[in-house]
Amino acid sequence: MRALSAFIATLGLILAGLPAAASAAPGPSWHAMLADMAATSGAAPEVRLNSTTGQARFLRLDRPLAPFSLAPESDFTAREQSAQDFLAGYGRLFGLSAQAEELLPGRAKAALGGGVFQKFAQTYRGLPVIAGELAVQTDGYGRVATVSGGIAPDLSLSVAPEVEAAAARATALAASARYDRLEAALLSATEPELAVYDPGLLEQSDAPARLVWRITITAGDTLPLRRLVLVDAHSGELVLTFNQVQEALDRSVYDKDNNIASQTLPGTPDELMRVEGQPASGLADVDLAYDYLGLTYDFYYTWHGRDSVDGHGLPLVATTRYCRPTYACPYANAAWTGSQMVFGDGYATALDVVAHELTHGVTENESNLYYYMQSGAINESLSDVWGEAVELNSYNPHYSVAFDERWLMGQHLPIGAIRNMAYPPQFGDPDHMGSELYWCDETDNGGVHTNSGVGNKAFALAVDGGTLNGSFFKPMGFAKMLPVWYRAATCYLVSGSQYENLADALVSSCRDLLGQNGLDEEDAIQLEAIIEATGMQEQPAACPAEQAEICPVGSANDRFLDDLEHGPDNWVVTNATGSISWDRQTEGYAASATHALYAQSCASRTDTSVAMTADVIVPAGGRLHFRHTFGFEHDGTDEYYDGGVVEYSANGGGSWQDAGPYLAENGYNGSISPYWGNPLAGRQAFVGNSHGYISTRLDLSPLAGQSVRFRFRYGDDGFLAVLGWMVDDVRIYTCPAPPVTQFMMLLLE
Repeated sequence: MRALSAFIATLGLILAGLPAAASAAPGPSWHAMLADMAATSGAAPEVRLNSTTGQARFLRLDRPLAPFSLAPESDFTAREQSAQDFLAGYGRLFGLSAQAEELLPGRAKAALGGGVFQKFAQTYRGLPVIAGELAVQTDGYGRVATVSGGIAPDLSLSVAPEVEAAAARATALAASARYDRLEAALLSATEPELAVYDPGLLEQSDAPARLVWRITITAGDTLPLRRLVLVDAHSGELVLTFNQVQEALDRSVYDKDNNIASQTLPGTPDELMRVEGQPASGLADVDLAYDYLGLTYDFYYTWHGRDSVDGHGLPLVATTRYCRPTYACPYANAAWTGSQMVFGDGYATALDVVAHELTHGVTENESNLYYYMQSGAINESLSDVWGEAVELNSYNPHYSVAFDERWLMGQHLPIGAIRNMAYPPQFGDPDHMGSELYWCDETDNGGVHTNSGVGNKAFALAVDGGTLNGSFFKPMGFAKMLPVWYRAATCYLVSGSQYENLADALVSSCRDLLGQNGLDEEDAIQLEAIIEATGMQEQPAACPAEQAEICPVGSANDRFLDDLEHGPDNWVVTNATGSISWDRQTEGYAASATHALYAQSCASRTDTSVAMTADVIVPAGGRLHFRHTFGFEHDGTDEYYDGGVVEYSANGGGSWQDAGPYLAENGYNGSISPYWGNPLAGRQAFVGNSHGYISTRLDLSPLAGQSVRFRFRYGDDGFLAVLGWMVDDVRIYTCPAPPVTQFMMLLLE
């Protein structure tokens, strides 16, 4: 009974801190399953929920649950079956509807005490679900101890494509040619493969899951490019794209001598300057790359027992003094391409940079974190962690790190240091999730280099100690902390892991390793405090609020309200050029119920607006509020090709003015590129991707007393089709005055 009471108390604490949408998710079956676990294992399970899906993202049983089928200690197959049986019984906690039938067992990895970490990949009607993964830890007797990761819950979609694979491939090639500034003839595409993509797993978006064609674009052996492209298999829209090149002992080092005309990677036979066992070449970049690859290999082998990038002796290949055809030469960067490391002139002279790029290869062979948004930021942070660990713990008589250079990334680069792990704000990076420096834009693949500062600060604090947010932490050292990070990175993390998942992984890894390397309970408590100080369990405070406030207090007094559920009579298309126009969506993705205004993008230059059919007299203190979601074409850097604006016409004048000056909350977030022929070129607008429904509010006080109507105007440059713009729940209203308190009355007397 005590175990069950503890479980109920634990679950109550968990649910109390959740947003309404998430806390509503656990139903009676949740309580029954968790109560059954508590009764069976004799201890209350620890459960954490995914902030987007409302389903479990992490489960830990301090007393491992008795197996469904006891597995002999040496029998991996039986232990795998035990994990599958567990998910068949309790998978609904994570959102599984068909339990084990949705999962395919993947790589199994030995754990402490004869246990196993078994990873499972989610499938839907035989198709892979992108970033849908669970990692189940069993002990030496096949008893389940932890489950971590995330899957797409409640999937319901057709898996019969309406868009041909060849058309999707053409879209992917066109997108890469545009975004990577390359001639199409240089590019090649993998054979399109059908998959299911749920944005909630990777983007923390409430957008529905889609059937997509998954394609990877490369440039042959000419330059580091691995662009992932997802094309909607029903509509042909471009759903998501980003370059997976992470801009990384049997060594081969090639050298390009800054020859921009020589593009073959790794290089021609004449450009192979040094292989394993050969003496120094006399070329500084070549010899340093060779030496630093060796130091990094030795470090991973000594500290973690790891044999190269893949753990099985993969040869290490590097190309130095490389130049990209579309970049200035010398190339001021370094990259892991998926099979080798590439360094611009002077970029192999920094040991931490070489170790950083090689670690991208380790990550790809372990959790395979997507190089996008929070999972990409963790990917970058892990590379920084081992970059600094190798630099600060490897003996090299020709390479010194001054005291004031400790935790600086890349201080030996030609451009100097690029990050400070101990003090990320020095380079404009956040040191906690509440920092105003947290990057919310989609540029840099969603801020992967900037937002790595959160993970970097946690590791530097754990090793060297220090202060953050008013808390002081003692140093715990590399010997204790690096194994914790390695276990989290190689056992607990999955491809779509977010910072909240990293927090779970670090805490669990620390508990797993108690008693080793001097790690004790006090260290575990402090690590949890460091994670709390960096806010890993929280959502970024600096990013725009998902929902703009309607009224501070009380209910709105509506003068105009349309939830689009009763027909399109309040709206009319006022102008439309091109082959698309606004319409009333009759089914599918709406902010409320089933209907919304929708301008679907397509490959046609378009200027389309939908306007209110009648004026509304704006009351004193008037506001306009609407909910909307958008996916406008952009290249992931700073080029926004399409976008939408809000305009108004006053007093029957017939002319339309930009309502931008009245946007009070969640307003325009960028400007449309002036170079690509968009009808709204150069204007401030809603651009990029909202990652699900948000809401926007306008302050109409300056228009009080005027007869006004509003319209939503969408401009498309006509290159590629993407989601477009959906608008729902439009209202013009006033808010009640805040109540007069007794204190305020005293002030008025």
